[in-house]
Amino acid sequence: MVQKIKEDLHKHVKSHSHAWNGVYLIIASQLNFRIELVVSILVVAAGVFFKLSLVEWYGIIFSATLVLLAESLNSAIEKACDAITTKHHGAIKYAKDVAAGAVLISAAAAIVVGFFVFGPHIIPYLPK
Repeated sequence: MVQKIKEDLHKHVKSHSHAWNGVYLIIASQLNFRIELVVSILVVAAGVFFKLSLVEWYGIIFSATLVLLAESLNSAIEKACDAITTKHHGAIKYAKDVAAGAVLISAAAAIVVGFFVFGPHIIPYLPK
């Protein structure tokens, strides 16, 4: 029983190391992810500056996470498809285009959320 727990714990720790390696790889290899990460950090800084409410934070954190998640999955799908073939293939083009479209949709949704959340905070600073 103790041995089984040790083995399970070892597998769990190893899976975390693979996950952190994935985070490192996406940051190191994908410019779009780095740009989206920097934008997310700036949005969080703006949230701190404007003292967002808890509900506003939910929208911002969920939106930023969704964009980074979509970009990560898009990158993974592209790499997996390229491992199969780099020649033109209709199904691979479809998979890559749909994954890229998911990033576009999530980014557009995040922009809309950003306008709803930050708009009321920014309006008082606009010239009249």
